[in-house]
Amino acid sequence: MVTGPLFLARHGQTEWNAQGRYQGSLDWPLTALGRVQALETAETMRGRGVQRLLCSPLGRAQHTARVVAEAVGLPVEVDAELAEISIGRREGLTRQEVDQHYPGERARRMRGKDRLGYRYAGGEAVLATH
Repeated sequence: MVTGPLFLARHGQTEWNAQGRYQGSLDWPLTALGRVQALETAETMRGRGVQRLLCSPLGRAQHTARVVAEAVGLPVEVDAELAEISIGRREGLTRQEVDQHYPGERARRMRGKDRLGYRYAGGEAVLATH
């Protein structure tokens, strides 16, 4: 059993992050800034007693995790349970494009009572509700 603090880190910036596009389960490489952010995360984690390093199977997460792994001297464990969800027809679009092509969709999610259970059109819910 691993004890101690839990650190969560997001992957570095990707091409689509820079363009303001939703990614969901689609994978895009890190930008130069994203690679710098991965190095900064690694430096932040160095010396903090990290005992285990898990990441999503997507390349952007694995790239960031490998940089951190080198700094903390641990292997990267890829865990499918950490995979980003599919956000369906939003993937690859900007907020403005979603609003143009699917009027009201973003607002429906934001005002819904169960934002985590909201199922994206053509995609998945953040949390499965059974």
